[in-house]
Amino acid sequence: MIIDGKEVKPCNNFTFQSRGEHIIYVLIDISKAESLKYMFYKIKNLVSISFTEKFNTEKIIDMSYFFSFSSSLININMKNFDTSNVLDMSYIFSRYHLIKSMDLSNIITKKVINMDSMFLGCSSLISIDLSNFDTKNVINMNNMFYGCSSLNNIVLNSFDTENVKYMGGMFYSCSSLILFNISHFNIKNVVNMNYMFYGCSNLKSIKISNLGAENLIDISYMFSGCSSLTSIDFTDLKLIKLKYMIKTFYNCFSLTDVLFTKFSLESLVDINGLFYGCSSLKSINLNNFNGPNIRSINYMFYGCSSITSIDLSSFNLQYINNFDFLFYNCLSIKSINFPNKEIINLTSMKKMFYNCKLLTSLDLSKFYTEQIKDMSDLFYNCYSLNFLDISNLSTKNVVYMSKMFSGCEKLTSIDVSSFDTKKVKEINNIFEDCENLVALDLSKFDTHNINNMANMFKGCKSLKTLNISKFRTDNVKNMNSLFHGCSSLTSIDISNFNTKNVEYMNNMFYYCSKLISLNLKNFYTNKVTEMKYMFRGCSSLTSIDVSNFNTENVQIMSGMFGGCRKLISINVSNFNTNKVIDMGNIFMIALH
Repeated sequence: MIIDGKEVKPCNNFTFQSRGEHIIYVLIDISKAESLKYMFYKIKNLVSISFTEKFNTEKIIDMSYFFSFSSSLININMKNFDTSNVLDMSYIFSRYHLIKSMDLSNIITKKVINMDSMFLGCSSLISIDLSNFDTKNVINMNNMFYGCSSLNNIVLNSFDTENVKYMGGMFYSCSSLILFNISHFNIKNVVNMNYMFYGCSNLKSIKISNLGAENLIDISYMFSGCSSLTSIDFTDLKLIKLKYMIKTFYNCFSLTDVLFTKFSLESLVDINGLFYGCSSLKSINLNNFNGPNIRSINYMFYGCSSITSIDLSSFNLQYINNFDFLFYNCLSIKSINFPNKEIINLTSMKKMFYNCKLLTSLDLSKFYTEQIKDMSDLFYNCYSLNFLDISNLSTKNVVYMSKMFSGCEKLTSIDVSSFDTKKVKEINNIFEDCENLVALDLSKFDTHNINNMANMFKGCKSLKTLNISKFRTDNVKNMNSLFHGCSSLTSIDISNFNTKNVEYMNNMFYYCSKLISLNLKNFYTNKVTEMKYMFRGCSSLTSIDVSNFNTENVQIMSGMFGGCRKLISINVSNFNTNKVIDMGNIFMIALH
């Protein structure tokens, strides 16, 4: 056999004769052979193969990987093959990247049990007619057409799938398929259909069998990436054993309608990311999602930007622990209905309602959150929210609260009097842009572990009363924009602030335009490096005492007192500016 210009020794049972690019087998002894497994595996430069009638395969039972990974093949002549006793054809044609068509009309499959990855990676194959295939004994069809990205026509009319158990990844990345009908498939014994149509990005319509499905356990990622699919009907499927629907419709951008089974989904365990990225889905009926075993629903509606309401009242959420990103970027959602039962097992709810811009009310009074560590971005940018019941929310183990209420501009009050913040380390941006908040009582906040307070009240332009008298700031390093834009505050009691570790004070009181006085006598600024716009726009201040400021490490002071129009004098004689590289406009329109 000549491969890549070199003669290669044949296996013991065969002699090869080379005629240019073709290889002809001359039989020596195959009478006792039962397996041809791996015979042409990974022969990279093999272009064409022909077999003489002497190549007798009638006793062969295993042809798995026979031509597998011989990626240069463009022609195979198997017209003399007798495959009547073959049991295993897994991977037989896998990774034939160049072959555009196959004539398999004489292939007998009546005894075949395993067709796993049979045509895997045949990326140039355009069409294939398997109408002669007898599949009544096949058990495994996993990844059968995986990666056949050019395949736009598959004739499977004769397929008998009554004994098939595994169909996972069967049409994975068959991205040229547009219409597909598997309504004749009998799937009563199938247990696995995960990744079945994954990445079939041009698939617009699919007809699914209504036969069986009683044994189906896993349909995770089944239609993931089917970005052209508009509707799916599961109405008549009795999915009584179904456990896993992880990201089943992941990034089905065009999906507008999903009709779920009329039977109870009583065995469901994991529906993580079920509708992730279904940005065209406007409504969904989840009444049959009432199984007692569901443990994971995080990311379930992530990016469902067109859906207007979600009813979870039929769900048993009692033992679910992870609600992370559950409604993330549900831009059009106006209402969410939770079951009237306690949710007691929560361990995480990070960014759960992130960017739910049209959501008007939320009742989380049944949520028990003792185990939660991260509440960052929980209600971020819920700017239509005007009612929020978090009266039972436990925060005793929370470490992260950054941006928790950021952008909730319609809320006029937030009751956080029961919050236990002794473990919180990050609280930056927590009330940022809560434009209509009038009062905040944070007198019970324990802040001794917090290291970042940047933007904490930034943009709270209606805030008139703020109680932070017991704030401990010993560990805080960042106070950038802490009160930025609090234009209704007339006073802030920061007399107890310990700023010995603070490094950043940029925009700290920026545009606190009604602030009459500031007590900065306990401010220690030894470590501060940036004071840009620190008091800019404090146009009602008539005096300010910064005589105790140590500025030996400050590098930026630009606009520090800009716009302080009523200031009569500023004593900065003690300022050490040796390291300052920018003090532009430091007093611009500052002095009266």
